[in-house]
Amino acid sequence: LATAVFGARSWAANYYWVGPNNGAWSEAANWSNTRGGGGGAGVPGTADYVFLVDHAVVSLSTGNVVVNRVWIGGNASTGTLNLSGNATLTPSYWDEKFGYDGGTANLNMTGANTVTFSADFYLGGRVFQTSGTGNVTLDHPDAVLNVSNFQITSVANSHATLNVRQGTVNFNSNLTLSGANGATAAFVLGQTGDAVLQSTSGTRNLKLR
Repeated sequence: LATAVFGARSWAANYYWVGPNNGAWSEAANWSNTRGGGGGAGVPGTADYVFLVDHAVVSLSTGNVVVNRVWIGGNASTGTLNLSGNATLTPSYWDEKFGYDGGTANLNMTGANTVTFSADFYLGGRVFQTSGTGNVTLDHPDAVLNVSNFQITSVANSHATLNVRQGTVNFNSNLTLSGANGATAAFVLGQTGDAVLQSTSGTRNLKLR
């Protein structure tokens, strides 16, 4: 007598958004395993790589989403992730980059959302890649962005903005704004309420270049 037992998939797969604008992250029909392919691939899991490109506009309003990595707006395309409600997002990869290789990335947090990057977060590209544009906006008193090392542009001619209209940004390493070599880097605080920018690991540095 032979018995086969199939557990949960443990290897990483690629998931590309192919759903409608502001479609729900949780809808299996909105995801494909190939860029521009047919939907119905299922919802990305903890081991998976997520690509929000080709003018993807994705809504995440509930649940605690954990994935391996999230690419937004890379490869000369645009991607937008809108968080609302009480949704949380935790990419587990060692670094993340939004807006790179000529792409534009937008991350909007308008609810009691928490987004946690486990290590380095690059907004507007990073070294060894071509320029891009990255924008992150927090606009809720309970919105929280947790980052280790936060680099706002590190590539020539790239553009990035961190707009904390209200909410909290925690970083436990350095927060660097680099406007060198034709790049523009900016952060805006407190347009609609209290905004907090704080180190969570002793004395850290805010670097302006």
